[in-house]
Amino acid sequence: MSQVHRNLTELEELHLVELVDDGESKRSSVWYEAIDIGLPLVTPDVGSDEATA
Repeated sequence: MSQVHRNLTELEELHLVELVDDGESKRSSVWYEAIDIGLPLVTPDVGSDEATA
């Protein structure tokens, strides 16, 4: 399985992408224009709830 296919499958499982049949292959489809994602730039403490999330 290619890395692209693996990534698209993971995004589909998260309901961020829909894979639509397109002949003998599939194409990705989305219903939004942008995704705003916030990522912390610090490492959480090992004992904190954030470390296990």
